[in-house]
Formats: sequence, structure tokens, C-alpha cells
Amino acid sequence: MKIRKKVLEEILDVVYGSAFGVTVEDIVKRTKHHRVTVSRYLVLLEDMGLIFLRRIGNYLIAYPIGVAEALRNDAPGLLLASILKILVSKGLSREELVDLGRRVSSIIVSNFGDVVKEHLRRIARYFPKIINIYFPAITPNFRVKIEKADINEDMMIISFSGIRSVESRELQCFFYMGYLEGILRGLGFPLRKVELLETKICGDMLSCRYIVLLEKSLGEVMKEVL
Repeated sequence: MKIRKKVLEEILDVVYGSAFGVTVEDIVKRTKHHRVTVSRYLVLLEDMGLIFLRRIGNYLIAYPIGVAEALRNDAPGLLLASILKILVSKGLSREELVDLGRRVSSIIVSNFGDVVKEHLRRIARYFPKIINIYFPAITPNFRVKIEKADINEDMMIISFSGIRSVESRELQCFFYMGYLEGILRGLGFPLRKVELLETKICGDMLSCRYIVLLEKSLGEVMKEVL
């Protein structure tokens, strides 16, 4: 089979742009290639180890192996931990790491703020039943838990877990402290301060526990922000 570079790349781009899988019919619509051509290239890409195919009923669905492997092995978490390790080795101070966390979160809020707020709005409908439940966040193993919160109080205790651990673990938690502060401020939470309470390590995973002090009661904040 002669391989046409443009056809292969176009089909691969569609599959890798669909983390949850894409049907042959959708690939045909988006690439404008004939169904037979698409089917042949999908078999070729599976043989190359770049995708995997599953038949569900009458549909043949293509999945990106790279995305699945990255999520399974927590590649995003490892990448972030590696970057933090390098920055710490370069001598970044606690304050600089906190500021870095704020900057990272401000970029995330500027791009995904509406999505994050809608997610929080839907979860908040189940408050206080969501207390002490870990929820998934920015990387596959990363989890966020509200340990303590009351609508009549102006404080919360929030824990992050599933953080890939590197040397200078407490400094990692300061980065995530800045990240938490930046996310909350970016979403409109009136903060007095965020402080690190505790750092724990389990195997190669790190947990950080924070206290969040608000300028108003949590109930008032939820009404204004969400």
C-alpha cells in the first residue's frame, strides 16, 4: 500500500483531536476522504501502534493510543513535577513558586474560566454533601477535596492529592498554594489569604492541605460568584 503523507496526517489529526474516540463516518466527513481510504489508513495506523480500533455495534471507532497512554501513566503530572523540580534546583524561592502558581492559574482561568465556573456551579448544588469527597482536576491523578466548609463561615479547608512528588516537597505545595489562590481570585472569590497547613507524602505522591480565608461568608460568596 502506497502511503500518502497528507492523507495519513489528516486522519491522524482527527483521531488525536478526539480523546474519546471517533467513528469512521465522522473521519470521512471531516477529511472528505472516501470511506474505503479512511478504513485502510485506520488499519495501517493501528498496525503502526498509533491508534486502536474497537467495533461497537455497527460502528468502528478509532481511539488515540498516545492520549490513552499519557492519561494512564499521568504524563501531564510527571511533566509538571519535572518542571517544578528543575525550577527548584535553579533556586526559586517559596515566594517565587507561589507567584508562579498564581500566573499559571491566571492563564487557565483566562482560557477556561467559564468552564470551571459552570463545573463549580453544578457541583455547588449538592453542597454540603460534597464535603470530604475527592474530585478530579488538572491532571489524571490530581484530586481536590473540600474538607471543611460552612455557608455561615468565612473559611474553608481544601486538600490537593495525587501530586507527583519531587525533591523539596514543601516547595511544591507552595506552587499549588499560589495555583489555588489564583484560581479562586480569578473566579471572583474575595480572599483574605491562603495558607499551607500540612504536607504529606505517600509513595511518590504528595498531598497538600490549605486553609482559605474569605472576606465574606461562604454563603454570600457562592451567591455572588456562582
